[in-house]
Amino acid sequence: MLVSLPLILSLVASVSAAVVDVHGERAVLEKRQALTLIMCKDLGLKPGSTGGCTSVTTGDNACSVSFKTITRDGGNWNDKVTSAAVALEGGRGFSCTLYEHANCAGRSLRITWKNDDLRQQGFNDIASSVRCNYN
Repeated sequence: MLVSLPLILSLVASVSAAVVDVHGERAVLEKRQALTLIMCKDLGLKPGSTGGCTSVTTGDNACSVSFKTITRDGGNWNDKVTSAAVALEGGRGFSCTLYEHANCAGRSLRITWKNDDLRQQGFNDIASSVRCNYN
């Protein structure tokens, strides 16, 4: 059974929306520690001929050190990402920045919602790490 990306994103958004602000915004942010970027080796955020899709989850302002360490969903994600999206509809609440090198170094590209074609920004098959932040 195939599940569409919009369905996955809406489920993630509805779960995230369930957080209750009882001690102010900072407490809410501390409770929602996981920020997720979905990335695919092909255009349009779909698995295709060159590979599948996977996700990277980080804490707020934490760097995913290297895509070389991602071995699931086709493995070898270093310099292989062609499309990417943050896991909340409309990018509400956070964004992720892709980096050219490991340890969140080098050129960067900020993703606030989805990017079906990283070639348009000159970032196709370049990303090696990611850092996500609350807006």
